[in-house]
Amino acid sequence: IRMSKFVSFFIFAMMVCAFAAPVDPVEETDDLDLSKPAVFIEKHLASEPETVKADAIEGIRNFQNYNLDGFKAHFDKWPAQVQKLFKEE
Repeated sequence: IRMSKFVSFFIFAMMVCAFAAPVDPVEETDDLDLSKPAVFIEKHLASEPETVKADAIEGIRNFQNYNLDGFKAHFDKWPAQVQKLFKEE
């Protein structure tokens, strides 16, 4: 009987610890987050040629530096499926 009480207590303690353990936050990434150019390019431009990726990086840098004219000039060269992500329908 003592052993079964011990086993029951042990199982109960393990369950309490499992529920009380802190959960690592899962980093959610926004598909349109331009603060991480590499992530954006990997997600949306992985199959594009290097010239398109380089142009995207330059456009994102312009955006980050509040150079919206420069961003627009590069944005116009991005593939249509990526441009569509930023346009409201």
